[in-house]
Amino acid sequence: QKWSGTMQHPSHRSKLGLMMTIFAHFSLEWTEKTLVFVDLQTSVINQAGKGQTNVLFDVMSHTITGDSGLGDFGQEGIQAFIDQHCCDKKCQELG
Repeated sequence: QKWSGTMQHPSHRSKLGLMMTIFAHFSLEWTEKTLVFVDLQTSVINQAGKGQTNVLFDVMSHTITGDSGLGDFGQEGIQAFIDQHCCDKKCQELG
C-alpha cells in the first residue's frame, strides 16, 4: 500500500493511513523541520504463529541539505509536505 509519494502527501482516513501520516509529521517535528520521511509504503507479511502485519519499506526523505539520496528535494520537498499535510488531533498532540 502506498501512503505518500515523494512530493505528494494525501490525507487518509484508515487507521494505518493516519499512522503513516502522523509518522511523517513526527519526523518533521523531531528533526526541527530539517528532515521529513516521504514515499511511505507498507506491505503485508505473514509472521509465523502471529498472523499478518504491515512492514514499512523503501522510505525516502527530504533534508535541508538535499543530500540524503535519490529523490531528496531538499527544502522544496520539506515545504511540499508542510503545504499539503493536514494535521488531525493526533498530529496536534505532537506539538
